[in-house]
Amino acid sequence: MHNFLSKISQLDSIHDVILLSPGGEPLFVRSAAASPEVEREIVRWNLIIARLARPLAAELIFKSGRYYLHDTALGYVIVGMTTTRNLGTVRTACINVREKLADAAVRKRVVLKMMADADESVKPRLIKALVSLADGEVASILTALLRKEEQFAPQHKEKLLLSICEALGHCSSHEALEALNDFLGKYGATQGLLSDAVDMTARISIQRTLFGNNCRRWLRSGK
Repeated sequence: MHNFLSKISQLDSIHDVILLSPGGEPLFVRSAAASPEVEREIVRWNLIIARLARPLAAELIFKSGRYYLHDTALGYVIVGMTTTRNLGTVRTACINVREKLADAAVRKRVVLKMMADADESVKPRLIKALVSLADGEVASILTALLRKEEQFAPQHKEKLLLSICEALGHCSSHEALEALNDFLGKYGATQGLLSDAVDMTARISIQRTLFGNNCRRWLRSGK
C-alpha cells in the first residue's frame, strides 16, 4: 500500500495523497503543505466524508484543484491533483486496490508491511487496524515489538504500548498471553514506571485472552 500510494504521489499533476483509516486517522500523508495545515486538512476531510455519507468514490473540485476520494477496507484514499490528466489512472488504480484489500489475508500483509516501514508516530494507528485481523502471525510480530519497548521514543511510548497491549488481547494466542504476563511482571515490583492506562489495558487483554482460550477449550470438549 505504501508503494502504491507513493507511486500515485509521483504522477504528474498530483499534489496530495492521503490515506485515512476508517476511524479518520492518517495512515499515509504526502503533501506539499506544512504540517499544521495538513492537520487541518485531515479534520476537513473527515467532515467532508461524513457529510457525503461515506461514499464509495467521489470527485470534488475546489480552488486548490480536483480531488478524488475512494473508499477501501483500509480507509479512504484521497488524491489531490492540479489537472485531470491522471484522473483515469488514479481511479483505475484505486478500484484495483479496493478489490485486493477486500481479501483479509492481503489486507493483513499490507498493514504489517506498512507498520514495519512506518515511523513510531504512525505505528499505533496501524496496530489498531490489525485488531480485526488479529491471529497468531499478528501476535508474533506484536510480541516481538513489545519486547523492544525500552527502545521506543519517550514521546511515542505510551500510545505504542496501549495499542500493542490492546491488539494482543484480540489475538487469543498463548504467545500473546505470555508476552502480556511477562510485560506486567517486568514492571510489577516497580511503581510509577508504567501508566495506569497501560497497566489496565494489559490486564484487560490478559483476561480477554484467557476467556477466549477457555471458550475454545469448552467448545472442543463438546460440553
